[in-house]
Amino acid sequence: MTGRSATSVVVGATGYLGGCICQKLLEELKTVHAFGRREPKAEDRTPPNQINHIGDVCDVKTIEKIVNLNPDIIVYCVSLDQHESEIDIRRALEVNVNALWTLAHRLDQEIKKPIRFVYLSTAHVYGILSGEITEVLMPRPRTAYGLTHLMCEQILSRYAGRGVLEPVSVRLSNGYGPPTTKNTACWKLVMNDFCRSILEEKRIKLRSDGTPQRDFVYVEDVAKAVTELLTVPAAMLMPVYNLASGNTKTMLELAMEVKNVFFERSGYDCPVVLADGSTVSEERELAKPKVERQFVFDVSSIRNLGLSMEVSLPNGASKLFDFLEGRNQ
Repeated sequence: MTGRSATSVVVGATGYLGGCICQKLLEELKTVHAFGRREPKAEDRTPPNQINHIGDVCDVKTIEKIVNLNPDIIVYCVSLDQHESEIDIRRALEVNVNALWTLAHRLDQEIKKPIRFVYLSTAHVYGILSGEITEVLMPRPRTAYGLTHLMCEQILSRYAGRGVLEPVSVRLSNGYGPPTTKNTACWKLVMNDFCRSILEEKRIKLRSDGTPQRDFVYVEDVAKAVTELLTVPAAMLMPVYNLASGNTKTMLELAMEVKNVFFERSGYDCPVVLADGSTVSEERELAKPKVERQFVFDVSSIRNLGLSMEVSLPNGASKLFDFLEGRNQ
């Protein structure tokens, strides 16, 4: 980051992660150019130093508008979600890959200064997660979602070292936490859904037997890490970083943590229901042997830059409850 006067652009700013990253960047910069496909709703007021640009990044006019800003910083958060990427391959290539490639190519052609380009990738590029997951592990994506993100990482690597783009790809595990606006769609995320369902349905309903494992990162920690990566000298940057907590949880362990946070807040003992309809008791959970972790993300590379995930799962769940209770008032 070249100072508060740096021309910064967030592409995909009206999305869940993009909105949180914009908010964090505005703490450090005078202005942020926020590109999104839709106009912010009247109740979702944005700060005066966030300049909103409405346009689809698949449209060459939007690409040229970004290039004409002569940016110093770009944070790129555009992608279809996993489900959408699987059901429409052509659309997945258009949105997830072609738009980024076109932008990178036009920047390389037209801009005559270094641009720090942070790309929000995904841990889905690794494919099946097993053992220690380091950045040097060979990616073997098994979904269109993971494959298209890996393609974007490789596209950006093509432009590295040519004097313009300083690309860094962030392989995010599972984000969670409240959005910056009430109208952002983020309630299908596992942790967010657990907190929402307690308040609205008075239970947590799992879609499995509780054994699947995930790694969860609070969204503000994601935004903080992305912002900090903008300040790292180019010579110190790795091409990719794992952005995870390094703490693997089963779905059942996560549900029990959320349940306990809500009990401490309200005194209500929320039932946790498995996919087969059975209810999990605290005694049954405590009696289980220690779960063997199928995988763990190695986060030493990003920690070596002085970055760490500061919000614990209980604190993150409490922040989600604060948001949801405030939204429903």
